[in-house]
Amino acid sequence: MQHYVIVFLDIYPDLGLATILPHDYIILGFHYMHMPRKYVEESLFKKGLWGQLLKLWQIVENDYDLKRLQEEFMFTIERESKETLKSLQEWRTFWHEHLMRGA
Repeated sequence: MQHYVIVFLDIYPDLGLATILPHDYIILGFHYMHMPRKYVEESLFKKGLWGQLLKLWQIVENDYDLKRLQEEFMFTIERESKETLKSLQEWRTFWHEHLMRGA
């Protein structure tokens, strides 16, 4: 894993992240998967970093353990997103049924 830390520091020398993501996910650039791809591509392209991130992800794609880590991360994002949408719907229902009718 040390190799990937070095790659990460070369790509993101001044990135100050305040996040609860596991360290490996940040090192491998998976945290960008929370945002729309087009936005990430445009933002990183302006900074000259998009190509470097793609090279890093090519390493991930060709490594079984790293690819598994990526799949786990994407599954986690998907599950959390579904839970968030479900919670929002529950709150909308609560708001409508209990608060909007003056209860």
